[in-house]
Amino acid sequence: MIYRSPLEFSAGSISNELNSIAIPSFVLDRYFGKCVRSIVALAPLAATFLPNVALAQSAGTEAGGQIEDVVVTAPSEVQAATQQQLQQVQATRASTTILTARQLQAAQITDLRQATRLQPGLNVKFQNVRNIAINVRGFGASSSSATDAIFGGTPVYVNGVYQPFVGQAVFNMPDLEGFEVRKGPQATGGGQDNTGGAVYITTALPSFVAAQNLQFQYGSYNWFQLQGSATGPIADSDKAAFRFSFFGQDREGYIRSTTSDDRYNSTHDKAANFNVLLTPSNDLTALLTASYSHSSQACCVSGFAGVVDHYTNGQAVSNNYYQRSARIGQSVPSASEWINTYTTQGQGWQNTSQDNYVASAKIDYTFNDYKLSSVTSFTQWDFHPHNGFQLNPGVSYIVGSGSQVTARSVVQDIKFSTPTGGPVEAAGGVFLLWSRVMNWGKSAYGPLAGSWYGNTNYSQLVNDRALNYLMRSAYDNPETYQVSPYMQATYHATPDVDITGGVRYSYVYKRSNFSQWLSSEQSLDGLSIAQQAQARALRVSQMGANTNWYADTHQGMASALFTATYKFTPDIYVYVTASQGGRAGGPNVPMTGNIADTVPHTVKAERIENYEVGLKTSWFDQRVIANIAAFTMFNHNYITQATNVIGATAVTYLANAELAQSRGVELDVRVQPTEELTFYGSLVYDDAFYGSFTNSPCPFEIKANSCDLSGQPISNTPKWSFAIGGEYVHDLGSFLQPATDKPVSVYFGVDFAWQSRFYSDTSNSVYSQINPYGILNLHGGLRFNDESLDISGWVHNALDKRFYNIIAPTTAGLISAQLGDPLMAGFTIRAKF
Repeated sequence: MIYRSPLEFSAGSISNELNSIAIPSFVLDRYFGKCVRSIVALAPLAATFLPNVALAQSAGTEAGGQIEDVVVTAPSEVQAATQQQLQQVQATRASTTILTARQLQAAQITDLRQATRLQPGLNVKFQNVRNIAINVRGFGASSSSATDAIFGGTPVYVNGVYQPFVGQAVFNMPDLEGFEVRKGPQATGGGQDNTGGAVYITTALPSFVAAQNLQFQYGSYNWFQLQGSATGPIADSDKAAFRFSFFGQDREGYIRSTTSDDRYNSTHDKAANFNVLLTPSNDLTALLTASYSHSSQACCVSGFAGVVDHYTNGQAVSNNYYQRSARIGQSVPSASEWINTYTTQGQGWQNTSQDNYVASAKIDYTFNDYKLSSVTSFTQWDFHPHNGFQLNPGVSYIVGSGSQVTARSVVQDIKFSTPTGGPVEAAGGVFLLWSRVMNWGKSAYGPLAGSWYGNTNYSQLVNDRALNYLMRSAYDNPETYQVSPYMQATYHATPDVDITGGVRYSYVYKRSNFSQWLSSEQSLDGLSIAQQAQARALRVSQMGANTNWYADTHQGMASALFTATYKFTPDIYVYVTASQGGRAGGPNVPMTGNIADTVPHTVKAERIENYEVGLKTSWFDQRVIANIAAFTMFNHNYITQATNVIGATAVTYLANAELAQSRGVELDVRVQPTEELTFYGSLVYDDAFYGSFTNSPCPFEIKANSCDLSGQPISNTPKWSFAIGGEYVHDLGSFLQPATDKPVSVYFGVDFAWQSRFYSDTSNSVYSQINPYGILNLHGGLRFNDESLDISGWVHNALDKRFYNIIAPTTAGLISAQLGDPLMAGFTIRAKF
């Protein structure tokens, strides 16, 4: 196991103009308290005493590499890290795309959600910090609705450590260096099982060269961001180094309520990481990490985007949204008001937050050129919803409702690797996982629920007694035990031909209880026997009956890999891959209500077959990089969502589609014609569809018990997507004399991302289509060539494109939607010393 960080430079004292940058103490106190403020204040002083040891860490992959001494002569730390990252991508025998350190810095990308705009083919759908879907080539998770018992098929790793709960990995991180996406099954090399691919996030790690970094950003909607880090040897040692980094962000909401003073889609994030690197000998290294992050959002409200009042057969939707609104005296806004003005007539407090704690140890021991690697991690993830937003005030009374979640996991991955450079290089090990999720759910109706949800054939008295202040409580506790031995080897048949093969078997045992019970402040006393029966039936039809059940699964999954590579030249090669991967199923814990007796209480495991051919080329000393890959994938027992009306309630649960397919082409190009000019572009064609789903749920507008989605597109996967961009840098020399002798460069950059039409709901309702759209971003600035100071300005969504992230019909035909971010602009100041 290797520990990636950019090439390091001797730390010198920062010039006087940098010393003049002051961060107000109240800002630091607000985010991190006096402890961090003290560290930042002492950082310049510490640089005076910490020795400058010329030690850097070499590049590599998860399977190899080691720390070695180097003499740093590169003109730029970020340029060196970027070159290192591109070399790694070219050496990977799979379709791989990466956002380099330079791209992340230029585009102000600090989390995985932002990274998707420059990573076509990687789709992240986000409802809140718990409900997230990450897909590659259309596979990973069918929807952003949480699946507590079943992990996503696109695993995420941070510095090689698997993140079981994706909410912890998609938010702001300090010291980001790269986002790498590897396409196709990857599990025979270690880590978690996967389907469409895997995401690898890297951050800067401890250095024996003392250095400090500080970044300040301010932008639209009072978008304030502060991050920094300090690194160096511990007690002047050449055997131990540390790195401390922190991040804080505040942004006001850009959605405003027209009936209150509430604002929505605000963010409040903070994070802190502490790493210790130990190198007691040339044969032994250890990286110890402890991190904490907190994310709090007034997110993610859904607004009015229209009403479905007739089914496709011409029949009117009974008790529809218009009729219900009239009964409670609420006006219905225009469909265009939501997206054109970013306003809603809904009101109430909305907040979801998460706390994440991670401790990990990565240990490498080398003996006689053999290597033993160990990655151990513990994670606790807490989710706290405090939902009070009501699009129809008075219907629901949901302050503090939602799913309170506490999740814990322990991961152990042990790998043994043979020496490199011989005719055969092999690695094998075992991946172990234990996880438990404890979920307490609650939802409650308000004082107008009887008027809104009531049966029009019942009296108002019955409807009010049955539904006003009715509450549903639920609990589930899915637990996972996983053991996965694996092995992968490469045979260098000739100097130009490599053969790689791998096998893996995963045994996954899962179990869960599910309980649900109803309670109400409304007594049924005083109603007739017939009316009481009506009220009880109405309660069950709306929220489900009291229930308690237990389910467990024992599932085995086989994975395999075969790759043949032929090198035309050292920088041009073609590869052919056939591989198999999987995603474990488990107990079918319902997301809303309780599932009918006819619905299976367990979900089968996915089995995916991938066939791929690719060409990787590098020209003119890596000034031109062009990679292309074509693929076809078959996903058996694809895990998707089903939503059926049980009684009067739409109940959402998981189901297996017999077959889903994905086929397409991926192109990635980078060109640097001169030292001053850089271009990059990625294009993805991905035709992902249901090969066979003969007993699927029906879209809202089709009034039928079941449908056939065979041949229809898979949701959340645009068929076409691309991202292009570039940056121009011009050296101005020492034109700031006499203020400073440091050479200065000016730079300008642009990126544009576009995607075609796709469905955002698993039922493929025509009302869930998101139209094609593109987002333009601009940036420019001035920086010292040694990167000690960088001042830039930026504009995100420069054309102010209005678009939906999610849109779908819901109860009573209401089409609700979540909005994408509007135009935002600001500036960033970075300092290194």
